[in-house]
Amino acid sequence: MTGAAASPSARSADLDEIRALSAHYVRHIDDGDADAAADLFATDGVWDGSAAGLPIRNGRDAIREGFANAAAPRYIHLTGNHVITFLDDDHAEGTEHAMAVHFAAGGDLALSLSLLTDRYIRTGDGWRFASRSLRSLGRAKLAAAEPAR
Repeated sequence: MTGAAASPSARSADLDEIRALSAHYVRHIDDGDADAAADLFATDGVWDGSAAGLPIRNGRDAIREGFANAAAPRYIHLTGNHVITFLDDDHAEGTEHAMAVHFAAGGDLALSLSLLTDRYIRTGDGWRFASRSLRSLGRAKLAAAEPAR
């Protein structure tokens, strides 16, 4: 979609696809599917957790490895306040808030609040993350509990 500006219906479809990209990301992370989560990134995509004390992962393979080796065995994410701005027909940026419950080994629970800052790129496979950065807004330990199976 280069050249003339996108039509309102095309722009609406792009917004829907980017929102779905983000929803699929948290679903794949919550399901522990590192392959599917990493495939949502461009081949040369970047996942940057440095602002939350986590490593920067450059490239889809490094992102996949990072997701596969995540510290908590299980998460539940809730996201909202997704704001998307188009830079041109093939590039956009956005922010989104995330709240995650982390189920750690031994039954410990933690709640984290984060701001996700994204760059999106249209590829031959549709919209993908060019980058996703996570900034922690706070974390609290909760009472120990056994997650439902």
